This record gives sequence, C-alpha cells and structure tokens, in this order.
Amino acid sequence: MTTSIAPVPPAASRLSTGAHRKQVVVIGAGVGGLASAVRLAAAGYRVTVLERHEGPGGRAGTWRSEGFTFDTGPSLVMMLECWRDLFAAAGRRLEDYLDLVQIDPCYRLTFTDGSTFEMTSQLNRLVENMEALEPGAGTRVHRWLAETGELYHGGLAFIRRNMHNPLSMMNISAIGARGGMRALGDLQAMARRHFRDERLQQAITFQTLYLGISPYRSPGVYGLLAHSEVAGGIHYPMGGMHQLPLALERLGTELGVEYRYGSPVTRLERDAGRITAATTADGHRLTADAFVANSDLPWTYQELLGEKLPTLLPPRFSCSVVLLTWASTGPTPACCTTTSPSPATSGRIVRRCSSARRCPTRPPSTLWRRPAPTRGRRPRAARASSCWCLRRARTPRGPSTGRWWARRSRRGPSNGWSGSG
Repeated sequence: MTTSIAPVPPAASRLSTGAHRKQVVVIGAGVGGLASAVRLAAAGYRVTVLERHEGPGGRAGTWRSEGFTFDTGPSLVMMLECWRDLFAAAGRRLEDYLDLVQIDPCYRLTFTDGSTFEMTSQLNRLVENMEALEPGAGTRVHRWLAETGELYHGGLAFIRRNMHNPLSMMNISAIGARGGMRALGDLQAMARRHFRDERLQQAITFQTLYLGISPYRSPGVYGLLAHSEVAGGIHYPMGGMHQLPLALERLGTELGVEYRYGSPVTRLERDAGRITAATTADGHRLTADAFVANSDLPWTYQELLGEKLPTLLPPRFSCSVVLLTWASTGPTPACCTTTSPSPATSGRIVRRCSSARRCPTRPPSTLWRRPAPTRGRRPRAARASSCWCLRRARTPRGPSTGRWWARRSRRGPSNGWSGSG
C-alpha cells in the first residue's frame, strides 16, 4: 500500500512553535483519545497520551490465540465522512492509512417465521427487499431516506458543537425546526409512518441496540443509524478493526504526539476549578495547559478526582452484550446474519432488559458476523454477540469461563461492571 505524506495544514501555525507551544495531556489511547490527540497536534499543540495498557485501542483492542486474531470491541465502520474529516484535519488521506472494503449486503435479518430481510446500500435491491415483506413499501423508501437523511446531517451538526453547559444541549437549531421535532419524537412512531409491516419497522429501528438503548424508548433522531447503513454503507478494514487505532497512532506519531503506554493515571489535581496535573502509577506528575480525559466519565470523577459524578439524574448503565468468538479455517457465510424473534416478542424482551433491568431468558437478537477480511492471510476469527443487560460481575465458575472473564476485564470498563448472561 502506497503512503503519501502531506504537510501539516496551516492550522498548525496558529500556535507558536518550539518549547512555547501549549501542552495537552490526553488520558486514554482509545479511539476517542487517539482522535483527540491527532486534532490537537494538527492544530499545533504538544500532545502526550497516557495509556494504562501496553498499546493503543482501548475497547477497540485485539487478542491473539493459536494463530488467530480476535477483535475485542467494535465490529462495524460507518460514517466514513467523519473519518475522512479527521484525517483531512491533519492534511492526510484516510485511504493512505487504511484499506477499507465495503460489505454488502450489510447483514441479513432472519425472523422466527422464517422470513428474511437483507439491508443493503444498493437502492434498487433495498426497494425489492422491502417490497418482498410489504407490497407497496418500495414507493415509501425514498421518503424514509429523505426524513432520516435530514436527521443524519442535522444530528452530526448538532453533536459537533461544543456543549459546556446544559443549555447548549437544548439548542436544536442545527437540526432545524421540523427536524428538531422529529428528532425528539418517538422512533417507533417514525417507523410506523413509513412502513406497516412490523418486521420492516424492526429492521429500521433495532440499530439502537448497538448503543445499548432500547428501540422502544428511543427518540426519533436515532433513525439516522439505519440511514447511515444504507447511504454510507458498512465497511471493514483489512486486517481487522484494530487497524483503526493503529492508523490513528501512526498519524499521531507523524504529527509529533508522544505515547506513554503502561502509564495508568491514578490522580488528577484540581486548582481553582481547573485540572493542573496528572499523576501516574509510577509516581510521575505531569503538568499541562489542558487535559482531555477519554476514560469512562464516572470512573474519571470517582477514581481520578475523588468526586461524585455531577448529574441531575442518577446514572444508569445501559445494556451490554455476551460476546462469543470462534476461529475457523473453513469457508464462512458470505453475509453476517442477525436472528431476531418476532417483533412482539422482541419488544417484551427488550423492555424486560432495559426497564426492569433483568436478564432475559433469550436475547432480543443474535448477530453472527463473518470473519474480518484478510487478503491472502490466515482467516481472522468470527464472532457472535447477543444483546443482554448488565449485572454485577460474579466470580465465574469453571476454567474456560474464567479465562473469558479475565480476558474481557483487561479491556473492559474500569467501574466493576461487566456483561453477563
């Protein structure tokens, strides 16, 4: 793969060069921390990233066993324009750092009545697939895409603003008056406006489970998730999802970012309302002009600041997944499959999980994902995941279960909560 190195854009000249540049410390080398470091370095700051693990990625990590490589976190790449914008801020091209392939169809939904539905970015096939479940639905696909597209573009403009106070969260002008009403409306009601078949309604709303949010209690703005799958497609990086943090680390290194792995932060110092220093486990104390914490917010307040999380409502943990990974040297399906119960049953299961906070006897959906593409190399591992709820981690029974929990805890949250079934 050919790499072209472009000069850092003029944004870097906004700050003075040399030792007088402002210093920023980023806590956590997850994808968010790595991306923050890239943008800050491209703007001319001196950046140091502190990470407790021995490499980048955070939850987008990797695990190797018996010649196979397992992704331990995300499994989809969407919204490529956001990734391209990040690399463009540093005067680079995303394609020079990642070899991305589009997966189409995106996935296949299999319902308990035996019917199936394939989500695809090819509009003519999408219309045909929707028509197969609901005759006449194809004529409404364009209206659905137009409405969710408005939510998509307005939603991105909304979340890209600085939000340093609660009032900024209430300003929905970026979405527009009509888009704002739809964004705050009910996701299921929006789906029913366009499609009558409950299977199609489920097909365009279940994506909120990616975020641990019930599709039956979600605002309409989350309709942008299904839109992004159709309009932008689903992609995988060759070599696996861990190539994303590796690409960001490489770009940051080119921009002068310093990475300190195996350096867990144990305390943040506050003076007159500002964070002034960070102390690592080995006793080093780092001062900086600004600090960016990519660590979990409750953990940052409780463990690093010794304070309660400032919030109007008590924090609630969202749903998680039970993740099973396996390896195979044989042929794999051409499309990943999501098995879903009937819409009525799915609704009861999700409500039991999200509202009653009780683990269901069966998951609301099960995703069987094909192995990540590896041109000419040994196949990577495939995975299956089920959407479940969270409960306090208990001591696992049995040696194989123990290994799974120990392996997950190294990359999992630091707040004592883990997914279990």
